[in-house]
Amino acid sequence: MEKLNAPNVDKLKLDKAVNEFTMARDLCNLFDTDPYLSATANQIAACALNILNSVNQQIASGDQQKMATLMNAAKAAYVAESKLKMWTPGVSTLLGSSDQPFTVAKNHIAAMCADKGKRDPKIIGEILRLFGGVAENLHLDPKAVPAGHFTSAALTLAVPTAPADKPATVGWDFFCSTRPAYRTTAYGNMAFDRKARQRTTPPNFNAATIEKEVADVLGLDYQNVRTGNTFFRPLLPGDIVRAIDKVLGLPEGASISGTTSDTIWAVEVISNFLNGQGKSFDPNILLLPLAAIVSGYHHTALEVGLAMTINGYITYQPGFYTSFQTSEMSKTAWGARIHAILANAENDGKNLLMLIATDSTPNAVYAARSEDDKKKFRKAVTLDFDGYKKWYGLAQPATSSPSSFPVTFSVKTINDATNGLLN
Repeated sequence: MEKLNAPNVDKLKLDKAVNEFTMARDLCNLFDTDPYLSATANQIAACALNILNSVNQQIASGDQQKMATLMNAAKAAYVAESKLKMWTPGVSTLLGSSDQPFTVAKNHIAAMCADKGKRDPKIIGEILRLFGGVAENLHLDPKAVPAGHFTSAALTLAVPTAPADKPATVGWDFFCSTRPAYRTTAYGNMAFDRKARQRTTPPNFNAATIEKEVADVLGLDYQNVRTGNTFFRPLLPGDIVRAIDKVLGLPEGASISGTTSDTIWAVEVISNFLNGQGKSFDPNILLLPLAAIVSGYHHTALEVGLAMTINGYITYQPGFYTSFQTSEMSKTAWGARIHAILANAENDGKNLLMLIATDSTPNAVYAARSEDDKKKFRKAVTLDFDGYKKWYGLAQPATSSPSSFPVTFSVKTINDATNGLLN
């Protein structure tokens, strides 16, 4: 790799961030304007709302003593997501302050079900995020403490699969029987373990400012951003995603997130339900969370890519944005349109493939410019389980403890984590 002479590291990183968020914005616009992708995303969102509405109505109309635990579990999910933009400002405030937040959420979701209008992809992403949170709270999680997560097959729902469809009867356990892979695989167990996610706790709602250039791309007010974990949960030394961000010069976000994985899972499980009702979808609908979550400034492309990789959809390679698709996904008519956006970001001059040694001032920057270097770089950053474990070792060396997790990274430690790219 080529060592750059007197690089402007901040400019290189900002260029990379602007390029990545531009890609997410363009994907979001495609999901908003393409008739098929927009109709599909809206159909999945409508179904998610109808499911939540059916759950809420059954809880509210059932025996209150028997339903108390269910109501409290659903209420906890609604309160936790009270800052989402899918709520009106007044509803958001009530969810955070009312003594009856379940009723507030129930009434608002019922009103959203009655609204048959087209929704923005970012709002659709939030609806699916909320659905995943409720499904998680109303599911028996063997690791969950205290009680409150339980099997809720007793809820039998009559769910319209689209606004005008005849309701399909289904047990709530259908939406909870298959949990995301981060609950069942060695990769998931490692990546989602609290030790791997070192974040500011509790959330700091005045944590940082978004770069004006990124805010302009996303249509946000950079002086008054109130959106998502990327803003509220700055990463700390020891976080694995932070180490990847620092070394590869990626925009820093909020670490890998179960919410992100649940959103991706929600797309799949609702699609499966609708498939059972005779509908079928292009596999690229799985990229809706990439478009919605990243353009909504909730998480970065890396954090979505990690979740999709752990759940077996793709094998993400940071900087190589076309790795968000399998070859089969890129061959469909809609997949080709998405592929063009991903390839444009991948080939953009702002997307410098680089390794940054942060233990010196100025930082040392090494760039992969030749085709041979790019090939080696792609292999070194591939985030399969073996690749992830190397980054884990960089962020949390075997001899370290939380008080001594490295803040900066040297040429030697980066070389060890990237298969000797700097030899």
